[in-house]
Parts: sequence; structure tokens; C-alpha cells
Amino acid sequence: MWFSTARASRRAEAQVQHTLDVQNELERLLSTLQDVETGYRGFVITGNETFLEPGRAGASDARTRYDRLNELTRDSEVQQQRLRELKGLIDRKLAFNDRVLLARRAEGFGAARRLIATGEGKRVMDVIRAVIAQMRTEEVGQLAIERAAAAQRGRNIGYLAAAAAVLLATTVGAFLVIARRDIARRRSSTEALRRSEATLRASAEQLERSNRDLQDFAMIASHDLQEPLRKILMFGERLRDEAGPSLSVEALDYLRRMQTAAERGQTLIQGLLAYSRVATKAQPPEPVDLDRVAREVVDDLEARLAQAGGEVRIGDLPTIEADPLQMRQLLQNLIANALKFHRPGEPPRIEVHARPATAAAGAPDGWEISVADNGIGFDEKYLDRIFKLFQRLHERNTYDGAGMGLAICRRIVERHGGTITARSTPGNGSTFLIAMPSRQPVTETAA
Repeated sequence: MWFSTARASRRAEAQVQHTLDVQNELERLLSTLQDVETGYRGFVITGNETFLEPGRAGASDARTRYDRLNELTRDSEVQQQRLRELKGLIDRKLAFNDRVLLARRAEGFGAARRLIATGEGKRVMDVIRAVIAQMRTEEVGQLAIERAAAAQRGRNIGYLAAAAAVLLATTVGAFLVIARRDIARRRSSTEALRRSEATLRASAEQLERSNRDLQDFAMIASHDLQEPLRKILMFGERLRDEAGPSLSVEALDYLRRMQTAAERGQTLIQGLLAYSRVATKAQPPEPVDLDRVAREVVDDLEARLAQAGGEVRIGDLPTIEADPLQMRQLLQNLIANALKFHRPGEPPRIEVHARPATAAAGAPDGWEISVADNGIGFDEKYLDRIFKLFQRLHERNTYDGAGMGLAICRRIVERHGGTITARSTPGNGSTFLIAMPSRQPVTETAA
């Protein structure tokens, strides 16, 4: 009897130690993930790479904690299942952080902020905390079961009952220490998070003010700069008409270059004005029949299509909530681009289709609209470049334009809460893919 009771006591002590080990490892794992979260948020806000150093160490430490927990819970299928779930969640969280960091490096604070605003990272982190809490509860439950069994076996021996009471008090004390430490750590993390969120809000407000100032500047500059360019063109034409016969060949060439430069400057200014109007002249959203809009755009481009021998095929397009003028400008820019960049000697063939977008959990329903052509295509290493202002992949004397069309498309799509990208290979055409929500938020107003 004594030997059996002593063995049961040792088993109970081992269970207590096991529970404490698992609890400690779970606490350290959560703390490591919170350190990673704090570091990556610091980088998103400031752009300072040094904030990422604790995160890199934390990712390695998280793997170490996971391996230790895997060893500790080998005898529990329930805990092993939760641990596998936890690993998948941690991988998702780290992958999401990597996407935010890449967006911050490549496109700046605004792109990172839009990813964070989807709430995906927070949702995954909340589930991680919930799974860790379940694992803690499971360990405490197993400890309670073992403790009850030990108490039952030792009920006939008084000193074992006293020892069990001491063991219980020690365990409860240990749990209280862990709980206090966890509460203090959570309080500290919450305060740090609140400070980070306050800094993020302040940065967002400052960025919004800067954007408004830049838009105002673009509007004023565009209007004011067009007048002197018009005069350069007007007086240049007068000079050519009135004094052309008396000018030398060299002087006439200078005059032609001057007028060409003025026309190019006028084109750039008009493009900049169109870009700024996406926000400053936007209309409230209303139901827009994209099928009707696309067919009107094709009618407007009828002369260019006939000249190139081109064809536009339009599939069933949906009705969405949007700014009707901007949807027209979006489709016109994309179809006109496809006409412009067709392969020499081959009539352009353009297809416009739509299909329901695959919505992630919690994401709004929407559509994926594609504009595909059989044109010259481009190397996808230039994908980010083609959507930026004044960016061109070809010489001006090869294809006309100011490099504004796709930048305006991107601005229109993002204003409507969507995304735009492209798939292409040189010589094999391009497909532009636009993901657009079916409805705009109730709070949407004209910017």
C-alpha cells in the first residue's frame, strides 16, 4: 500500500511539473509572437529596419518553443492536434507579416496600412491566443484529473492527504505567479499596442493631409502651367506661318522641336490633371451596368478599331456600385491600351469578361474583371512600374502617350476598394485583372 501510494505521489508530482513546463513554454511562445508583432508594427509605422531585428530572433525562438511543446505533449493526442493547428496559425501569421513588410518596402506606408486594415493579422492572432488558452486549460484539466485520482488513492492515509494539500497549495501558488506575470505582460503589451495605434493614426492623418495638399497643388499647377504652353504653341504656329519661308532649315528644325516639347508638356499636364481628378472630382457611388459602359466605350473607339482591323468581344459583365464616369474611364484606358500596343501586321483581338471573385473569410463579395489582348505583351518584372506615374516601357517615338493611363486605372480601382494587376509575357499579349467589390461601404463619399 505504501509503495503504491508513494508511486502515485511521484506520478502526481511529475504531472504537476509537466503542467508547469507546458504552461511556461506556452507563455514564452505567446510572448515571442507578441515581440514579433511589436517589431513588425514598429517597422510599418517608421520604415526603420532595426525594428525587425527582434522579430527575426523571435521567429527562430518560436520554432524552438514549438519543438519543445511537441516533445512535452507527445502522450496527448488532443494537445498534439491543437499544436498542429497552432503551427499552421503561426505560419499564417508570419506569412501575413511578410506580405505587409513587402508591401511597406515596395509601395510604402499606405499599401501596408491597407493590408493591416483587412483585419486578417488580428483575426489569426486572436485564434492563436484562443488555441493557447485551450492548451493551458487542457493541461490544467489533466492535472486536476491526476490530482483527484491521487487524492482518492491517498484518502486512507493522513500524511498523504497533508502532502496532497501542500502540493495543491504549491501548484496554485505557481499558477498564481504565472497568472500575475501573464497579466502584467498583457497589460504592458496592451499599453504598447495602444501607443503604436495612436502613432499609426497620427501618421495616417498626416498622410491624408499631405495627399490633399498634393492634389490641390496638382490641380493648381496643371491649370496654371497649361496657359504658357498654349501660348508657346500658338506663337510657334504664327512664327512658322508668317516667317517660315525666311527661316533656315536649322531654325525650322528648332521651331519644330520647341512645338513638339510644348505639346508633350501639355500632354503630361493634362494627364496629371486627370490623375488628380480621380479623387477631387469623384462622384458618389451608384449602380453601374458595366456591360453597357463597355459597349459605349467600344462605340467611342470604333474609328480606331476600324483603322487597326480590331475586334472587341464583351462577355456578361455585372452591375456594381461605383462612380459611373470613372468606370467608363477605367475600361476606356484599358481597351485603348490594348489597341495601342498591338503587334504589327496582326489585328488586335480584345476580350472583356467577368466572373465572381473568390472571397476570403470576412471579405466583401465582388467580381474579377479581365481585359485580355493578343498584343506585344511585356516582361512581368516591370509589373509594378507600369502602374506608376509617367512610367513607359517604350520610346516616345515608338508609341505615343504620357505614361499616365495605367496609373489612373490603378487610382480609380483603389478608390473603389479594389485591386488591379496584370499577367503577360513578351510577344504573347497581356491580361489585366481587376478585383472590384459589388457594393461600396455605406460611409463612402466623394473624396
